[in-house]
Amino acid sequence: MEAVLRDFQQALRGMFRTPASSAAAILTYALGIGANVAIFSVAWPALFAPLPFPDEDRLTAIWLTYTGQDRVEQINPVSAGDYADLRTARSFAALAAYSHFLGEVNVAAGRTPQQLQLGHVTPTFFTVLGVQASLGRAILPSDGSGSQPVLVLSERAWRMKFGADRSVVGRSVTVDGVPMHVAGVMPSTAGLGTIDADAWTTMELSPGRERLRSYRLRVVGRLAPGVSRQAANEELRAIMARAAVDFPDANRHLSARADDFREQLTGPVRPSLLVLLGGAALVLLIAGINMAGLQIARNLHRAHELGVRHALGASRARLLSQLVVENVTLSLAGGTLAILFAMVTLRAVEQFAPADAWQTSQIAPSGAVLIFTLALSVVSGLAVGLLPSWRASAPPRPESGYARGSTASKAAARGRITIIAAQVALSVVLLVVATLVAASLNRVLRVDRGFTFDYGLVADLSLPQGRYDSEDKRARFFDALLGRVEAVPGVTRACVTNKVPLDRTGASMTWVAQGGTEMVSAMPKSASPGCYEVLGVPLLRGRLPASRESEAVVVISRSMVRRLWPDGSDAIGKRVHMGLVSGPLLTVIGVVGDIREHSLERRAGHQVWMPHSSGFPAPQRLAVRTDVPPAVLAPTLRDILGELDRELALANIRTMDDIIRTATAPRRFVLLLLGTFAVIALILSAIGIYGVLAHLVGQRAREIGIRRALGAGTSHITRVIAGSVGLAIVTGTAAGLLGAWGLSTTVASLLFEMSATDPRAYAGVALFVSSVAALAALPPARRAARLDPLQALRQT
Repeated sequence: MEAVLRDFQQALRGMFRTPASSAAAILTYALGIGANVAIFSVAWPALFAPLPFPDEDRLTAIWLTYTGQDRVEQINPVSAGDYADLRTARSFAALAAYSHFLGEVNVAAGRTPQQLQLGHVTPTFFTVLGVQASLGRAILPSDGSGSQPVLVLSERAWRMKFGADRSVVGRSVTVDGVPMHVAGVMPSTAGLGTIDADAWTTMELSPGRERLRSYRLRVVGRLAPGVSRQAANEELRAIMARAAVDFPDANRHLSARADDFREQLTGPVRPSLLVLLGGAALVLLIAGINMAGLQIARNLHRAHELGVRHALGASRARLLSQLVVENVTLSLAGGTLAILFAMVTLRAVEQFAPADAWQTSQIAPSGAVLIFTLALSVVSGLAVGLLPSWRASAPPRPESGYARGSTASKAAARGRITIIAAQVALSVVLLVVATLVAASLNRVLRVDRGFTFDYGLVADLSLPQGRYDSEDKRARFFDALLGRVEAVPGVTRACVTNKVPLDRTGASMTWVAQGGTEMVSAMPKSASPGCYEVLGVPLLRGRLPASRESEAVVVISRSMVRRLWPDGSDAIGKRVHMGLVSGPLLTVIGVVGDIREHSLERRAGHQVWMPHSSGFPAPQRLAVRTDVPPAVLAPTLRDILGELDRELALANIRTMDDIIRTATAPRRFVLLLLGTFAVIALILSAIGIYGVLAHLVGQRAREIGIRRALGAGTSHITRVIAGSVGLAIVTGTAAGLLGAWGLSTTVASLLFEMSATDPRAYAGVALFVSSVAALAALPPARRAARLDPLQALRQT
C-alpha cells in the first residue's frame, strides 16, 4: 500500500509537470465517463431501480384480450361487468380498477380557481399498490360509501396548487361546486404505471355482472402468496370462458390475462434506453482508444527513463504498478470531472425527457451515481493502461541501447493505424444511428396530419355538471364565451371541442350503420361550428353542422364512410346508430378528411363529429386561431372566462407547436442524446487521429529526413504518411458501416416508415466521417512534407 501511495503521489507530480497532455487525458476520460454516468442515471429507474411499490414482482396489469385481424392477441380495457367477474379470481390477494381517462375539475384554491386532473379509482386502489400517504391517509375501502366524497392529492399538486399547505389535509375543498374531504397527500410516484393524476377520488361501480360495453377500466392486481402469474392467467381464462357462455353477445371473443406490471411500465422505453446505453458505451470506447494511443506515445517518450530504471534494478512489476497507477489517477480525475459533465447533461435531460416511463423524477440517487462513476473510472483506467504499461515495463533488449533516435517499428505503426481505424469505425456506427433517428423524426414531422392548426392556442376548461346540468345551459355558456373571444383583436376564429388532435388520448366508441350489424370503433368529437376552420379540417362533401340543429346529426371522416358503407355509396343523408345496433340514430350531413388523432406515427383513425350543442362528448378545450403571438392573448382569455363564471379555471394554455413537441418528445429526446454522443465521438476521433499522426511523424522524423535527403519530394512524403492513414480511414469506415448494419434490427424500433439500412444515410455518414478524418490527418501530413531533412537528422 505504501508503494501504491508513492506511485499515486508521483502520478500527481507527473500530471503537473505535463499539464497540457494531462488536461487532454482528463477531459477525454471525462467525456467518455460522463456520457455513461448521465445515461446510467436516466436508465436507473427503468432498468435497475425497484418500483416504489412493495413486492412489485407480485403486481400485475390485467387486460381483456381478443384476437385481431392479423391473428395477434390484442389487449383492451375492462368493462364494469367484466371487472365484477375478474374479482372472483382467487389467484389475487386483491384487485383494483381505475378509469384511464382523467377528469378535469375546477377547485377553489387561493384567489383564482385551479384546474385539477382528477383520477377515479376503486377504494382498494392504493391498498393493492401498497402506497402509503405522505400526509394524512390514502383512500380506504371504507370510503366507498361515505356521505362526503373523499379526495387525496398528489404531492406535485399539493405543492404547486395548494402551496404545500399542510393544513389542507382534513379540510373540505370545493370541487366543481361539490365539497370534498381531503384525506391525505400521496407521493408523486403513487400513480406510476397507472394514472398520473393531480388528485384521486373514489369510483363506485355496480356489483352486477351486466355488460354495458363501456370499456373504460384498467385493472391492477396483486398476486396471492405462492401463486404464479401463469396459474393466475389460467384462472382468468376460465373465468372469461364462463362469461362467454353467460353473455355470448358481449364476451364471445374475449378472454383476459395478467401482464407483468413493471414490463407494462418500462417495456415501451427499453429499446430506446438500450440504444442510448450502447451509444454512451461507444463514446467511452472511443475515449479509451484515444487514451490507449496517448499512453503508448507517453511510454515511448519515457523509454530511456524506464530503461535506466531497469538497469538500476527496478523490477517489471514495480514499473508496471507505477504506470498503471498513473493511468488510473488520470481516469479518476476524469471521473471527478465527469460528474460535473453528467450533472449538466441531466439538467437538459430533465427539461427534454418525455414523461411516462422515463421517470426523470426517479433519476438515480447520488450514492449509486458515485459508486458507478468510481467503478467505471477505475475499470477504464485499468483497461486502457494495462496493456501499454505491460509492454512498456518489459526489460529493454540489449541491442536497443537507449538511443533517442529510431524509426518506428512495423508493429508500432500497425498499432497506430489500428487505433485510427477503430476510432473511425465507432464514430461511423454512432453517426449512422443518429442520422437514421434524425431522418425518422423529420419524416414524422412532415407527415400529413390531416389538419392545419399552426398558429393559435389551446386551453383547458370544464363546466361543472351541478351548475350546468342541461345541454341548453352548456350550449348558451359556450356561445357567449366564443362570442366574447372572437371579438378580441387578433383572434380570427375560436371554437370549443372535447379533444384537440395529438393532445391526450380520448375514448372511442362503436357505431353501426342503419340496417347493418358491424360495430365500427371511432373517436367521438364534439365541436362548435368554428372548429373545422380553426383546426383546418377540410370538408369533402355535404355541409357542416350549425350551432343548433333540429335533429341529431353527425359529420364523419372519409375512412369512416368506407368502413360503414364499403360498397362505396354516398353517406350523405344516411343514418348511423351510436353505440349498439339498438342505439340512437344520427343523420350524416357531411364528410370531412381524416386526421391523425392519437399520434403522428399512427395512421389516421376514424372520427365522428357532433355539434357541441348535443352535449356529448362535453367540450373541454378552447381552441383559438390568431394572427398575433398566442401568449399575448392568455391574460385576456382568463379575464373573459372570469367575467362569465369566476369559479371556472382556464388551464394549461399551450400552442399547437407545444402539443406536437410533446407528442414527438420521445423521438426528440433520443435524438438529442444520440446526436450529442455522435458529436463527442467525432470530436474525440478527430483529436485522436491528429494526435496519433503527430506522434507518428515525430517517430518517423529520421526516416522522413533520410527520404528527403535522398531526393524525395513533398508529394511523395505526403503519400507515405497519408497512404497508411487513408487505408485506416477506409477500413474503419467499412467496419463502421458493417457494425451499423448489424445493429439495424435494434435500431429499427426507433424509426418511422424508413429502413434501418437506408443507403443514403450510410453513404452520407461514410463521406462525412471520411472527410473529417482526412481533415484531422492533413496538418501532421503537411508538417511531415515540410520537414527540413538536416534538422530532422540532427534531432534524432
